[in-house]
Amino acid sequence: MLVRYFTRPSRIEELHSSSGGHLLEGFANQLSQSRYRRVAARKHIRAAEHFLHWIAHRNLSITSVEGRYAQQFLDHLKRCRCRGHHPPMPIWQLLWSILSGMQGFNLQFGSQLRVLRNYRANTR
Repeated sequence: MLVRYFTRPSRIEELHSSSGGHLLEGFANQLSQSRYRRVAARKHIRAAEHFLHWIAHRNLSITSVEGRYAQQFLDHLKRCRCRGHHPPMPIWQLLWSILSGMQGFNLQFGSQLRVLRNYRANTR
């Protein structure tokens, strides 16, 4: 489903071959089923790609991601200098999109929701 949102074959291959590429494909499928427009879906996919990049850079397994990593990723986003991965939307919205939309994570969503609510309240 990534082909619905990205046209350049090299970019599609880059996404597919990245760490968690199969999750990005499933995420793109969910966005398509939810009728996300192309621009919005691409932002969400890029955000998910960033999260996967961050996980891989820390040698974490995608199945070992826990609630505490949500806060660590939020902290990372505040000072992010990852090439090509700067937050395209408010940080709490970006992370909530990733955590609620991607299947395959072993997450306790209650703790992520508290982290995001606290973060959102502190950034207003």
